[in-house]
Amino acid sequence: MLNFSKLLKLSTLKTAFKTIEFVFFVAFAILVTVITVLFSTGVLNSHKIDNSLSALKGKEFTEAAPQQPAQPDELDRAMALQNDALAKLKTQEEKFALIETLQNQINTKLTELTLREDKLGRDKAAFEENKAKFQKFIEETFPKADELNYASNLKIFSKMSAKEVAGMFSAWETPTVIRYLKGFKESFSADILTELRKSYKDKSFEVETVLAASTKKPEIK
Repeated sequence: MLNFSKLLKLSTLKTAFKTIEFVFFVAFAILVTVITVLFSTGVLNSHKIDNSLSALKGKEFTEAAPQQPAQPDELDRAMALQNDALAKLKTQEEKFALIETLQNQINTKLTELTLREDKLGRDKAAFEENKAKFQKFIEETFPKADELNYASNLKIFSKMSAKEVAGMFSAWETPTVIRYLKGFKESFSADILTELRKSYKDKSFEVETVLAASTKKPEIK
C-alpha cells in the first residue's frame, strides 16, 4: 500500500522548491531590470565612475598635500569671456542708446525748424498775395497819372492820415509811386510829405529825388 504521508511530504517539498525557484527568478529579473535602467540613465556611466574615483583620489591627495591655488578650468575661462563680452555689449548698447537719443533730438529740432520755415514761407506768401490784391485795388481805384482827376482823388487822400497815405504808397511799385507823386506832391500836406520822406529814406533814390523837389506843401482841408 502507498504511504500517503510520504507522498504528502514529497509534494510539499516539490512545491517549496518551485516557490524558491520562482522567487529567485523574479529577484534576478528585477536585478537585471534595475541595472539596465541605471546604465540607460547614465548613473552607472563608466566615465562618471572614473571621474568619481579620480575625484576621490584627488580629494585624498589634496588632504595629504599642502593647498595649491586653484587654476581656472575651461568652464571658468569660458564664463569669464562671456561675462566680459556681455559687459562690452552693455557698454555698446548704452553708446548706441545715447547716439539714438541725440539723433532723435536732432531730428525733432530739424522738424521744428522745417515747420517754422514752412510757416514763415506761408506767411510771406500770404503777405505777397495781400500786397498784390492791394496793388490791384489801388490801380483800379486810382487811374494812371495821365487820366488822374486830381480833385476827386484829393478828396480820398484828405480822408486818410499821413501814415495811411505813406503806407499805401509803400505798397506800390517805384514807377507808380513816382507817377503819383508827380501828380499829387504839390497838393500834399507837410505831414504827408514828411511821412513819405521817412518811409523812403535810404530806400529809393528816385523817390527821394522827387520828394526833395517839392516846394509847395499846403495843408489838405
